[in-house]
Amino acid sequence: MALLSAASVIIEAGDSSGTLSQGWEALRLGRPLFILQSVVENQRLAWPAEMQRYGAIVLTEPDSVLDVIPSSDQGVLSAAAFQGVVWRFLVVYAQAAIGERYSRSLRSALSS
Repeated sequence: MALLSAASVIIEAGDSSGTLSQGWEALRLGRPLFILQSVVENQRLAWPAEMQRYGAIVLTEPDSVLDVIPSSDQGVLSAAAFQGVVWRFLVVYAQAAIGERYSRSLRSALSS
């Protein structure tokens, strides 16, 4: 998947998660790897700091993903389409991990 992706985003992964393989492969291939800030700040996890030493980027604003992916004239997903995917992904994450209240406020902010 890392080979087919312009960038990878880790929003949740334990120490033995298969997601870590995706992250390491993205870094090995020179693809941008973003790790959600709350994951980086989780003191129980050692891998986020290690991945940061190899170039992973802390994701604080979804728009920062758009700054590093190739443009649509290079044959990948357009920035607008990618942004839509990122926003929908964050809404799903908010519902699953943070709760419906935050998810509602995120959807409200996105629709304005």
